[in-house]
Amino acid sequence: MPIMDSSTLILLAKCDLLDIFIDNLKTQLIIPNAVESECTSKKDTYDAKLIAQRINEKKIIVQTPSNSKICKKLMRDFNIAKGEAEALTLCLDRQELLLTDDKKAINACKILRLPFATAPNILIRAVEKGLIEQEQALLLFEKLMRYGRYSEDIIQDVKDKITLTGG
Repeated sequence: MPIMDSSTLILLAKCDLLDIFIDNLKTQLIIPNAVESECTSKKDTYDAKLIAQRINEKKIIVQTPSNSKICKKLMRDFNIAKGEAEALTLCLDRQELLLTDDKKAINACKILRLPFATAPNILIRAVEKGLIEQEQALLLFEKLMRYGRYSEDIIQDVKDKITLTGG
């Protein structure tokens, strides 16, 4: 069961990729308590309402990490927010994939040898699975670029992969 942090959850919601992802996931999506709080605190935004609704529908499962000491240590060691630290703690407990677009969380995954994926990875995978067409994927990626922070190399790589996969 993949575990998602706030960065990727908000990006997928803002870019209309969240339901495509959730509806085609063979397991449940898990988020920690801090991520739920971070993502739904602005109750009047589209992404907050969408995420809250998917939690209410039990399409997103909220879980509490078992070890708060590890969470606090991760926050200190990697200078990350509570949501990312809780998500990493759950990943360490379960040896699961972390879905994150947070650079510090990605670096923590590399150091801790935890698998991770980003919103662009999710988009590319949706094209590979035939869930979305190339043209729609490129439009969705335009939205991702508007909200996310990606280097020119990543942008070009994602566009190349969408074009090669969808073509």
